[in-house]
Amino acid sequence: MISKMIRLPDFFLVGASKAGTTAICETLANHPHICFSEQKEPDFFSEFDISLNAIPHEKLLEYQQLFCVNESHQLLGEGSVRYLNSPQATYWINRYVPSAKIIIILRNPMQRIISLYEMYSRMGIMQMTPDQAFTVESYVAKQCLLYKHIIRYIDTFSKEQVLIMTFDDFLKDQAQAFLRLCQFIGVQKTSNMTMPERNKGGVPRSKSLSWMSNRKLIRIAKKILPISKRAQVDNFIKKTFFKKISLSSIQQDQLKQFFYGDVEQISNLIERDLCQEWQLDV
Repeated sequence: MISKMIRLPDFFLVGASKAGTTAICETLANHPHICFSEQKEPDFFSEFDISLNAIPHEKLLEYQQLFCVNESHQLLGEGSVRYLNSPQATYWINRYVPSAKIIIILRNPMQRIISLYEMYSRMGIMQMTPDQAFTVESYVAKQCLLYKHIIRYIDTFSKEQVLIMTFDDFLKDQAQAFLRLCQFIGVQKTSNMTMPERNKGGVPRSKSLSWMSNRKLIRIAKKILPISKRAQVDNFIKKTFFKKISLSSIQQDQLKQFFYGDVEQISNLIERDLCQEWQLDV
């Protein structure tokens, strides 16, 4: 049993990556009745193997320190996009916080595969050309198949405890999207809940600019720049020195067919025709 002295999150935004989750978490973190983890994406519950009898008590205490609660009535929230693909996270969250509310944000896989590729390229994680990445055999494409991860959370918790929205919901009507999100969490929506523009994406326009993707330099820059200026500077750099990647018509046709079945399953699950919304019909 977990000690009553340890308080864990009331809700988790578990993904998906490159679906506006950073901006959504930042908006929720500014809500007066929500205390969000100070560390972005702590990934805590995905770090422990399911074979363990329990998460070590001292680790739970360390995790609790990520939340600086100002008022006792504040809800605790955490956002780690690795949780969506992690059976360990599903298991441990349910083990320690069985009443937790789970939030999943989806994005059109035709857009998401490009954002994932651009991110992996900038970070130096993946040494692939677009032609190699945008095939049905690539890891990037397979990472966009989400039905099995979504159904694991629903089966582990319940359909009532899992809210599934799309990035498009926030692009079309932020006020309505945040109202729905706040109602699910259990707080009143505030008038200033607007999503900051973040993570423009792209890759350096030339090899001579590849140094701009150096993670060490980025971390140093973040320490120097005030938080209020980071997004502004990041957007300027991306707009000026980076370029967006696009899919060829052949890649589009192949990937639409590849994603269709997975999105159709999600559509049936949430009773919403995402195949039509995302124009995946072929």
